[in-house]
Amino acid sequence: MAFLTSRSALLGSASIASFLAFAAFADQMGAEPPETLIRTAATQGDGSSTAQLFNGLQYFKVTLPSAGTYVFAAPTQSGVVLRVNGQAVLDLSERTTISREPSMRSITSLPAGEHVVEISGGSPSVVSQITLHPLGGQPVPIKDQALVIDAAAASELLARPQQVAGGTGQPVSGNLGVSGTPFLIGGGSAAANRAGPTDGENNGPAATSNGGFDMAGMMAAQRMGSDTGERRSVVTGGSTLAVPTSTGSSNGSGGGGGGGQMPGQSPITPGNPGSNPGLNPVTPVTPTPNPAPNPNPPATPNNGASAGPLAPPQGIAISQAVQLTSAGDAEGRVASTGTTLFGAVMNPTMFDTVRVTLNPSGRTTTVDTGPTTGQFAVRLFPEDFAQGADVTVTLEGAFSANDEVASTPVSYTVQGAMPEDGLAHALSRLSFGPTADLYSRVRAMGYNAYVEEQLAPETISDAVLNSMQPQQILDPTTRNGGSLLNSLDEYNIAYATHTEKQLREVMAAFWRNHFHASTKGTSIYQQNIADNEFFRENAFGRFEDLLLYSARSPLMSQFLDNDESRRGRINENYAREILELHTVGVDGGYGDEDIIAIARVFTGWHYRQTNEGADDVARLYEFEFKADRHDTDDKVIPFLNMTITGQSGAAGVQEGEQLIGILSDLPQTRSYVCGKLVTLLVADQPPQSFIDNCVAAWVTSDGDTEAMLRAILLDPTYITSVEFQRNKAKTPFEYAVSTARAFGVRPEAGDNPRDFYNDFRETMTDAGYNPLRFPVPTGLAEVSSAWINTASMIDKFQQTAQIAERRERFNIDLAALSTEAGLETAEEVA
Repeated sequence: MAFLTSRSALLGSASIASFLAFAAFADQMGAEPPETLIRTAATQGDGSSTAQLFNGLQYFKVTLPSAGTYVFAAPTQSGVVLRVNGQAVLDLSERTTISREPSMRSITSLPAGEHVVEISGGSPSVVSQITLHPLGGQPVPIKDQALVIDAAAASELLARPQQVAGGTGQPVSGNLGVSGTPFLIGGGSAAANRAGPTDGENNGPAATSNGGFDMAGMMAAQRMGSDTGERRSVVTGGSTLAVPTSTGSSNGSGGGGGGGQMPGQSPITPGNPGSNPGLNPVTPVTPTPNPAPNPNPPATPNNGASAGPLAPPQGIAISQAVQLTSAGDAEGRVASTGTTLFGAVMNPTMFDTVRVTLNPSGRTTTVDTGPTTGQFAVRLFPEDFAQGADVTVTLEGAFSANDEVASTPVSYTVQGAMPEDGLAHALSRLSFGPTADLYSRVRAMGYNAYVEEQLAPETISDAVLNSMQPQQILDPTTRNGGSLLNSLDEYNIAYATHTEKQLREVMAAFWRNHFHASTKGTSIYQQNIADNEFFRENAFGRFEDLLLYSARSPLMSQFLDNDESRRGRINENYAREILELHTVGVDGGYGDEDIIAIARVFTGWHYRQTNEGADDVARLYEFEFKADRHDTDDKVIPFLNMTITGQSGAAGVQEGEQLIGILSDLPQTRSYVCGKLVTLLVADQPPQSFIDNCVAAWVTSDGDTEAMLRAILLDPTYITSVEFQRNKAKTPFEYAVSTARAFGVRPEAGDNPRDFYNDFRETMTDAGYNPLRFPVPTGLAEVSSAWINTASMIDKFQQTAQIAERRERFNIDLAALSTEAGLETAEEVA
């Protein structure tokens, strides 16, 4: 079972931490049983014993092929004492507190040749877990790479003169597990900035005056292999270029922060060395300028790209003890709306955390490093840029178990700017949440081409959605109204999660909410399904057609009491709401006399049941005009400065149809509805320029929604302007669906899909979003202020935690997926 290490298992929540901790616990339960012993009393070919235990002591002879810095590690609670050549380097005999680290480590400089390692105080099973490896290498059990000797052989070996690296006469140890002086790592580049002299044979770094070693030079040499040219790190937008000064270049792959990709590539400017004593930052290398990416490249097949834009960089040559590896654009800018800086430490066995200081804000944070990759992630927020565009990011490698262990700080200056490539913003509005595949596909085909594709849903295959047979979720014939409504909620969540026609679904939800109606003390439940489907199929239709359908809907008629309105005894509810909520808006200029006259126009608009006698199934209804209830007198409507001529008989319905046509073409209606559309797609405070564009498209297209959307979404400033990005919060419905889309969850074959999507429905309704039962004709709020509250956010958070904790229910193992993606820390996953 794949799982994250204990210190990286937080994933941003206690619940998810519990889940991952349980995974780790399960792995521990599957480990070797405690009674498993290492080899004892066996004899090698030369007759020497391979394992003997004397008075709780065990001795190993370790032969090192070359001088260097080595790491010893033992289980934190093992109680062992480990000595090298008679000197204690790791003493866990009195460690009784619980550490969050499973093991403790010691870094020791040793010369080539034979050494005696003495282990005391541990059981044979514990001894088998003690490891030794060169700094930067992989831990290997010491029993698998050393010869077990007896006390006499150990004494004889210890009596020999020791050849110690650097000629100091004793091994130099920075004990990370228990105590010791600060173990500082230089920040120099691979070749030019050695922190101290090497020995005469150039076998490795010597001890420096402060007790540290040139890990930068040593580790870079280990990673470079045969490449003798100096590599210098260049931080770019999306990847770090590792540029050999003598041989070409190689690119890492990956992406920048989630605030939107900045175009182009260029290095981050390292900070002024004078601002940090001992700072020796990477020398920047200016790459050949690349042209800005084409915002609308030729369309490519859907499967032309698969990598997500937020993937961390790969294959980076780390030439600093701790450094950034990914951020910035062609001008050295990052997204001031929020961005992630990726970085890496040269040696994750030494630095399991990175201390981060951001100035001028003064904000500090500590992030974990991946135990295998050494990678870390630092999130910058808009607040970090509040005092100016330039933000200095100072990084310091640290070890959680010993505050005295720290690297030399290194600083970078990043410049905040609004992203010019606002795909993150755009796809969060045009869809119910972008996925990695969607990001890649839109980047390949171009934003404009994607908008045009979405506006032509008949050309989009929904094979994935159809293969799931979402209709099986619906319960359209039941007379149990609660079950029917729940199934429709679950159906809509499933549909929005998996359909490729995302913009159509966004608009379907908008129109359902704009013409909001719900069952109110009647048996009209199934009409919810019929109306739901109409607004989906006509999401890009003419406004007049949508308004007419809503006015004729039996669901709307009973919700706003128009079914009770008749000649001589009118009900004003529908007349008031068709003005205030559906057309001209509360400031549309109408008064009480207008409401009364319009209520008289709609007398006789009613419905009838179409399946009389079918008592065992849901009742079905359709619109019916009842002429005997209609007010046939003329209706004077002052704010329209017109009179609707009264008609009798079946022709009476034409009065309402005429009025709907008039209301649909009013300037007030165009402004009001366009304002709501722009609020949905652009900003809670809708910019007037976008409203004007929408209104102009309405006029030229006779109220065609497709034309209005094109005018809004293809405005050149839509995905680039400062004020439009990261300025809205998700409704609970949007959150539930985007969570499912981000994690790629779906029920497995044989699972009950209703049970599966019911969990998301409950998250939505618990957070206060219950559209099918909402009793207020305004519909549910679409502005952020309505959903930024503690109760709503807790409910949404619990949904995310539930997905992590209930792998068998949601068919997704976040820990395994994170491991497969090379993500090891909570910050990287976030």
